[in-house]
Amino acid sequence: MGYTDDPEARHESPLPLTVFGDHTRQVKYVDFPFASGDDGTQLLYPNTPNVDPTYFFYAIKNVDLSNYFYARHFKFLKEQQINIPAPHVQHRIADTLKAYDDLIENNRRRMALLEDGARQLYREWFVRLRFPGHEHTRITDGVPEGWKCLPVPEAIAINPRTPLSDDDEHWWVEMTDLPTNSMVIQSAVKRSGRSGSKFRNGDTLFARITPCLENGKTAFVNFMEENEAGRGSTEFIVLRSMRLTPEFVYCLARTYNFREHAIKSMIGASGRQRVQESCFEEFFILEPSMSLLVQFSEAAEPVFEQIKVLHTQNQKLRAARDLLLPRLMSGEIAV
Repeated sequence: MGYTDDPEARHESPLPLTVFGDHTRQVKYVDFPFASGDDGTQLLYPNTPNVDPTYFFYAIKNVDLSNYFYARHFKFLKEQQINIPAPHVQHRIADTLKAYDDLIENNRRRMALLEDGARQLYREWFVRLRFPGHEHTRITDGVPEGWKCLPVPEAIAINPRTPLSDDDEHWWVEMTDLPTNSMVIQSAVKRSGRSGSKFRNGDTLFARITPCLENGKTAFVNFMEENEAGRGSTEFIVLRSMRLTPEFVYCLARTYNFREHAIKSMIGASGRQRVQESCFEEFFILEPSMSLLVQFSEAAEPVFEQIKVLHTQNQKLRAARDLLLPRLMSGEIAV
């Protein structure tokens, strides 16, 4: 059985749907109204009746689409063949694979809630200044007693020097690995290389080029072993705490004012503008008292660690699902 992008060929109800992204090179499963658009997304439908929509989605994911992206011709997709077993087998395969994706999604939501909580705590204490004991703390010109107002480079190292051998393989992070709305680096690989931004655990990676910065690409490094260092794209800036805490620096980098200040410093040709590192010399931040920083770390560090654990679980779940997918579709493993 093949498949088509013609809505008239649908044999099932409109939902759920399999969405194919020409530009994103991804296949997605949606359970809400969706229309193909100019961004290259297309809806795919089976051209045979009695096909479980969830099974159909996983069957599409099992197809090697590399030739399509090379040829960029939908005819290639239409010519692909998909095995369609008996309905009860389809349901079992779909349920087995969806169980993995449900666990992944639950972990993703937990990660989002955990990070949102940490960032809310940062804003409450260090932006709104509703920190523990604020009722009894004198604030003069916006600076609480015992705090300091200082430019970013006095508290945070901008692209600090990080010793790293040029002869060995190291972890490498591309700009595409930086998320837009979370702290988690999507993936990293070990490779050799002599150039690139250098980082270590506890650093924040902050996109410096348009439109990546405007889109929110920022990440927290915590996936390496102790004393390891890595390299990455020259298009992000490495932020390392000197007088604050790693979690504080990441939350600061996610604030509107910090990002807008960096965006306004961009120069260069349209579409390739970059942040000027010198702009941080003109951005002042509040350095809290040491006791308050310790309290914040005691609250934030376990949250960041739990996010790391959940991300690791999701990586293992995806690997297990991807290993199982072709074997289930081929019938090598019976259900």
